[in-house]
Amino acid sequence: MSPVHEHVASLLGAWALGACSEDETRLIMDHVRHCPACEEESLLLGGTAELLGGAAPGPSLRERTLAGARARRPAAPSVPDYAAPYAAQVSLLDALLTELQTQDWSTTVIDDWSVQDVVAHLSATDGLVAEQLEVGARIAENAAAEIMAELLQARMARADGAHRANDGVDAGGASDTEPADSDDERSGHGVPADEGAPEETGTETPDVAAAMGTEQDVLARTARLVARERAREPHETRTAWRAQAEALCARLDEDMATDLVRIRFPMKLASALVQRAFETWIHARDIAAATGRSLPSPLPGHLHAMASLGVRGLPAALILHEGRPADGESVHIDLQGPGGGEWDLPLGSAAPDKPTVTLALDAMDFCLLAGDRLPPGRVRAELGGDVPLGRRLLAAAPAFAGP
Repeated sequence: MSPVHEHVASLLGAWALGACSEDETRLIMDHVRHCPACEEESLLLGGTAELLGGAAPGPSLRERTLAGARARRPAAPSVPDYAAPYAAQVSLLDALLTELQTQDWSTTVIDDWSVQDVVAHLSATDGLVAEQLEVGARIAENAAAEIMAELLQARMARADGAHRANDGVDAGGASDTEPADSDDERSGHGVPADEGAPEETGTETPDVAAAMGTEQDVLARTARLVARERAREPHETRTAWRAQAEALCARLDEDMATDLVRIRFPMKLASALVQRAFETWIHARDIAAATGRSLPSPLPGHLHAMASLGVRGLPAALILHEGRPADGESVHIDLQGPGGGEWDLPLGSAAPDKPTVTLALDAMDFCLLAGDRLPPGRVRAELGGDVPLGRRLLAAAPAFAGP
């Protein structure tokens, strides 16, 4: 639990008896709007105080606290488990946006993007997923067959180009690489393609991008939406983004988890929703920092889902970063603290069963590293085995991060 949650929880008893200061009451009101557990506890304690004849806060205060919380932040949509991190981050960002003053929306957040521009960017990529659900998600087998055909066409075109060049160099190079078992995409915060995509040689990322051109689609969609939203009021941008996110969540069910969608790469829908959670969280942190506000950490289970997405993308990230896999190498990763876990991953072909390098670091730090919000040189990590390879992995981790 976060320190803020623990502090508020410790104050609820005093608040129910009317013994909190104005600052403490304000802190409670700010917290319960996004914490169902504390909201429920406040109701229980308020009723108990009345039964005990204590100086409970008047109905107006308690009702104003809870009504204000609900009005400012609608409850997170009900979704399948795989989409829970996304729904939670949408709800959290919406609560943050609700607190912003009009002038805050023009605050520069990333490069030349304002708060409003960042929300438009999130809408653009969320909309790509929403549109694919609107036309009907395809089952993995059919989608994989279509993607495989595109990969083969792209490969033949690349081979033909290499033959015409007649330079004796394989046209692969950096463009001949992609992960077999990664699970995200280069969407801005998280990582690459998915294990749900066709498993060929384990080296196809640029082929996918060339075949589908979806990276250009995402960038073009963002440019169009940013331009459009700049002509609207900030509250309209927020309302449109939230409505789209809720509509997306409403279309989900458990059976769709393995369907394939495309963002910049083909991915299972379950992985795509975790990636959307990752990017939404990263940008919520960006907005909070730029506007001088704090943001609670994701729930441990949600952070674990995002961390797992980034970890499984490391072999692909190394390929994109260096232009080739680390054949004959494998890694053991130990992420510590809330949301952590352990993974063993091959980094290329002929990977040994025993890892050649080990990485141990904080789970939150790893997510910030993968999201390009924490420089590799500032990450506190314990490296074992092939230490130079470990440093290369840390340097490659943000390879799929966007703005």
